[in-house]
Amino acid sequence: MIRAVRVELFKLRRRPSTWVLGGILIALLLLGYILIWHFISSPPRGARFERGFNKALALQSVYPGSFIRTGFSTVGSLGGALCMLLGVLATGSEYGWGTLKTLLIQGPGRLQVFTGKLIALAIVVLVFVLLMLGVSAGISAVLVQADGATSAWPDTATILKGIGAGWLIFGMWTSFGVFLAFLLRQATLAIGIGLVYLLIVEAILTALLTGIGGDVFTGIDKLLPSVNTTSVIAIFGSGPRFLGGGVLTTVDGERAVLTVAIYMAIFLAIAGTAFMRRDINLGR
Repeated sequence: MIRAVRVELFKLRRRPSTWVLGGILIALLLLGYILIWHFISSPPRGARFERGFNKALALQSVYPGSFIRTGFSTVGSLGGALCMLLGVLATGSEYGWGTLKTLLIQGPGRLQVFTGKLIALAIVVLVFVLLMLGVSAGISAVLVQADGATSAWPDTATILKGIGAGWLIFGMWTSFGVFLAFLLRQATLAIGIGLVYLLIVEAILTALLTGIGGDVFTGIDKLLPSVNTTSVIAIFGSGPRFLGGGVLTTVDGERAVLTVAIYMAIFLAIAGTAFMRRDINLGR
């Protein structure tokens, strides 16, 4: 098993896509922070703020006290999309290259291969989360110093919870990519379907379900993955209110964590079943 994990980690480390996806994640984070800070500090002409806007209070959203929530909120659904791509490329590409067949013939059994891929992806996702939160903390420290302001850092327990929440959220979206790749046995179609769902379908479903109303559809939108991931992030505080927005908590935090974990388990269970029962019958 250790050897299988080491092999998968080696492949992920050598794949340019892993580094590119990580770089895009950090770039989105930095761009989001800079845009929010610049908009609050020097709002463009004609910008409309909600009544009772307080500039000093709004700037707290980019200071150390809010680096966990702002970090996740800044990357938003695009962070989930990047992790979905990571899951697809780490597994679906094996079908296109024909390397999975060779691995199953010469290497360990299917269960070891599948488990090795999941453990390796979990490690990479954890690195993504640590890197993202580290950069978020760093830029928030720079901004608070640049403004000559003060902000208390979250306590250690909160930071550890933030790491765990990020690992869960990004892990769920990575599992979604693994699920699509193993189910469709390719990367291209899996990427297309995953991006369409993440960026278009779920937004439409949420808008329709909340707009229809009525007892029949009450609560259905609260079962959607993105709604629950947003609610997990909301555990660390509501979003900045300077634009009348912020994070809308629609699901209780504990329920959201459980729902996200269930989604991840379902995705992995289906992916594992498809991998074990299809493709090459080697009797393993």
